[in-house]
Amino acid sequence: MRDSLTLNLPDMQINLISGRLQYLQGNDSTTAGFIFIGQGSAYFSPRHQAERQQLRRYIDRESLQAEFDFLVFKYAASEGLPRQLERLDGIEQIDEKAVEFASGADANMLERIGFNLPSRMLTEFILQPTGFAACIFRDLRERRSFPPIYYYFHDPASFEQVQLMQHRPKALGKPFYTICRYPLGDYLAAQPEGDIRISQYNGWIKIDRNEEITADLGVDIVVGDHKLRTLYFQLSKLLKLHWITSSDGDSLRFIQEKDQTGFTLFLPEHLTPVDTLRINFHYSGSILQKRGPRNIFLKEPTLWHPRLGYLRRGRYKIIYKYPRELDLVANGQLLRKWLEGEYKLSYYFQRVPAKASMFMLGKFQRSHFHGPNRVAISLFSSSRHSKNILEAVNKDIASSLYLFSQSIMPYEYNQIAVVEAATIESQGYPGFVKLSNLAFREQSGGTLAATRSHEIAHQWWGNLVGWRSYRDQWLSESFSEYMGALYLAYHLPGENQFQQLLKAWRDDLLEGGNIGVSLGLKRFGFSKDALR
Repeated sequence: MRDSLTLNLPDMQINLISGRLQYLQGNDSTTAGFIFIGQGSAYFSPRHQAERQQLRRYIDRESLQAEFDFLVFKYAASEGLPRQLERLDGIEQIDEKAVEFASGADANMLERIGFNLPSRMLTEFILQPTGFAACIFRDLRERRSFPPIYYYFHDPASFEQVQLMQHRPKALGKPFYTICRYPLGDYLAAQPEGDIRISQYNGWIKIDRNEEITADLGVDIVVGDHKLRTLYFQLSKLLKLHWITSSDGDSLRFIQEKDQTGFTLFLPEHLTPVDTLRINFHYSGSILQKRGPRNIFLKEPTLWHPRLGYLRRGRYKIIYKYPRELDLVANGQLLRKWLEGEYKLSYYFQRVPAKASMFMLGKFQRSHFHGPNRVAISLFSSSRHSKNILEAVNKDIASSLYLFSQSIMPYEYNQIAVVEAATIESQGYPGFVKLSNLAFREQSGGTLAATRSHEIAHQWWGNLVGWRSYRDQWLSESFSEYMGALYLAYHLPGENQFQQLLKAWRDDLLEGGNIGVSLGLKRFGFSKDALR
């Protein structure tokens, strides 16, 4: 490359100062991007103050100024690469290190976050290109032996068109962070929910003694007037699709690549004129985790069945088939329970649309209590706990139900099931709480009381009041955190823990610290990574 070159993308400027280029070819021999090796720089400055503050939390600056020696740029459009590159000639063959960097970047995304960039580029070529662009480089300005790798995406078809991610492949845990993700337009505009959604799941799940599941699920997909040719579903990479059929029994084509958190379904033309599609999925895999002889739970609670959109709500009619020596608890109403040979079967119906269907298995100790307004509280513990601990857990659940019913609105159900899980995180679903075994310990002070109350608050924030995006979900999590702290004010009024937490959260917002997060992890047992 004889002359320097500047690429301008939304909020990102790439300067190729000196070096060599190698074009990447698409599936139809069109240009799909290039690999650069040499000297270059990148400048990224988010247009929104909130995102600049977020960037500062990661790199201590409100803009990213990077120097790189390798860069991968991918772009799909009918005319090939942007016009800036049309004047370049004499493209040289590039060395293997740059190719290794490019393939490694793709592999890291697939392994760490389940995103398949080559598959996305293929979709761009097969369908009408949207102008999607990806830029990947490592920042040499951070004087470390193993500099971080940055991933910049511009997706015009997305509500949040710009995204910046950071990967530290040699750091402990190989963290992969989403630093910024935002729309180019009105930052506070409501995210369109869209009208393509799954309204109901029907089918059965079989759980073997080796914790393998086999699923036959039919889903009702509301498509409206859209004439669809493809649908992209999210599904755990731990699960393998065997076949997909239409309501007429016809086999449908799909692409599910290894380690990808999702798959693409191709729809025949004759299926699309109807308002609602019924699609049947058959899959299996090892998505259950066993902790000891008495506790079996989902490794990925929201991705054990196909999903469209971001945690969109649906109804669930599911029959669970599982070894007869185990117990199973799920959200929804238990309509029927029976035996077939060596298996038990339980039929659950989640009438109120929920963000997911949750189930847990084990050998549980059952305890039943009466809550406020005749709400039946059922505790399913996987360990033998003392009567005092069970009564303490029930007290916090019942008191939280009462407090929140009085301060927000009445609890919507006549029962709630609380199941002990051998995990750090807890999760709340309609009428169902997976509660960490850390919350079943005997401890003075407000730590465990707030943990239990926080999860009960999700019966309102997250279940009764939902979300359209992860930003709304953060608000839901924040309200639940606040309600857990508010419960402390009533539960331990003399210890002033409520005011301590408010001050810590205020310092986080105004001073850019992480005191509240640390207190939350210490007192409540959750962190930002436990967002759900």
